[in-house]
Amino acid sequence: MATNHPEGLEALLLNRKGDRTWDEVARDCGNVITGKRLQQMGGSKPIKNFPDPPTVKGLARGLNSTVTEILVACARSLGLRAEDPVAGALVLHGAASLPESSKDLLRSMSSELQFLNDELQREREAEDTPRNSGNVVELRRPNYEKQAAYKGPEGISPDADME
Repeated sequence: MATNHPEGLEALLLNRKGDRTWDEVARDCGNVITGKRLQQMGGSKPIKNFPDPPTVKGLARGLNSTVTEILVACARSLGLRAEDPVAGALVLHGAASLPESSKDLLRSMSSELQFLNDELQREREAEDTPRNSGNVVELRRPNYEKQAAYKGPEGISPDADME
């Protein structure tokens, strides 16, 4: 699932291209990728898979970037949650001296919190999507004013005792 992520490979290519032509960027990448493909990756035809290692290294060189930045950008373009290991890190001062069992507990808590955060994000995204697609039908809100005015079938009093 390729997406147009604001920090994905497409954005990285467009931001780092500068005034160069796509062929010049390809040359700066060591010609491991063509200018035409770079142009496609920059907008009209985003990536569907991770590039092979020589292409990743070439992109890093040609875009004056690191291999990690390229991989993170590719992952984001493919719809994967990815962070730069340093930028996404949470440093707990003194945690290195904790017993291994305490470190495992912190890792487990972190994993659970990240999972819950992902679930919350998915719920929020689901709330933003239309609900009348496929076999799901959006229910209309009842008109309570009409319901309150309904007295039941004629000839039967709603106040009559039922036996």
